Amino acid sequence: MRASRVASPVLVLLAVVCFTATGHARTWHVPSEAPAIQAGIDSASAGDTVEVACGTYYERNINMKADVCLRSETGQYDCVTIDAQQLGRVMRFNGVGSGSVLEGFTITGGSHSERGAGIQVYGYCSPTIRNCHIKDNRITGWNAWGCGIDCMIESSPIITDCIISGNYTTQYGNAFGGGILAYSGCDPVVTNCTFYENEARYGCQIASHYSSHPEFNNCILAEGIHGDAAYCYSGSSITLNCCDVYGNEGGDWDGCIGGQRTINGNFTADPIFCSANTGDFRLRSDSPCLDAPGCGLVGALGRGCRRPNHWYVPIDAATIQAAIDSAAAGDTVVVTCGTYYENLGIGEQITMLSETGEPDCVTIDGSLGDRVI
Repeated sequence: MRASRVASPVLVLLAVVCFTATGHARTWHVPSEAPAIQAGIDSASAGDTVEVACGTYYERNINMKADVCLRSETGQYDCVTIDAQQLGRVMRFNGVGSGSVLEGFTITGGSHSERGAGIQVYGYCSPTIRNCHIKDNRITGWNAWGCGIDCMIESSPIITDCIISGNYTTQYGNAFGGGILAYSGCDPVVTNCTFYENEARYGCQIASHYSSHPEFNNCILAEGIHGDAAYCYSGSSITLNCCDVYGNEGGDWDGCIGGQRTINGNFTADPIFCSANTGDFRLRSDSPCLDAPGCGLVGALGRGCRRPNHWYVPIDAATIQAAIDSAAAGDTVVVTCGTYYENLGIGEQITMLSETGEPDCVTIDGSLGDRVI
């Protein structure tokens, strides 16, 4: 479940963009009224919404239209996946304003020789992108710009509640911005987003080029590959507020963000995801990002799992089976040395240990029943 938080006036305004329309606006349903996502967009007029039924759609080089809202039927990223199957870029915004909205999609399988394999925001654009997961998109050329998102030429997208992970280059060349690149006067505002394991030589997570000044609020930048977390070039800057920058291979608080580590609520700590390796970027109950001092929630998702417990026998439970029955997945049952007359059934993902770890510490005698375990 997404952690609850009070939305700022700006976010409240954004939240109603898809649902405030003129009297002539309509909703186009994919695939019932349009066979494909691009067909739905092409059919829509300014003020219309294209709503996509949950499922996986194999499309590429989708071109967004001005003042059209494209959303999944639930508005959550796990509803609709757009997979380009490495046959082209997934999506492009070109010259659209703030009325162009993308909400609730997984954007994956994009491939491009140079720029923006997942999403490209090109030329005086100001779209809104929210509740999306941009993942596993690749740049194949020696010069790689913005593997996940490429923002360029006086654009200012608003990106909120998104996960940007696993975007990469196939060549270790001049690669800038594994997660997102702001280029040539691009000033995105990125809020409550999680960047994880993106890859680039310069700014494995984020990069800023040629008079660009992106801003990141309440974001996690974790475990990036090769480069430092952030990189700036040629009159550019990156501003971080309430951000957790952690475990990036080339360095965390280096270069143009080097002086921001201890100001504006920024910090370095393991965000403690529930299971990042399996794509679960919700936070464990003991994550420092759940309620960071002065900042609140940091990252795209709130609490999703609890810290594993240790159940001690016979202190917390009178018998081994009672401790097992009390335990949840991921918990550990620790048994004090002695002999226990029990016949046990052990649940999935539960660890059982003797207090010393030695075989002569605990004896489980099943002679009063059938099998021991």
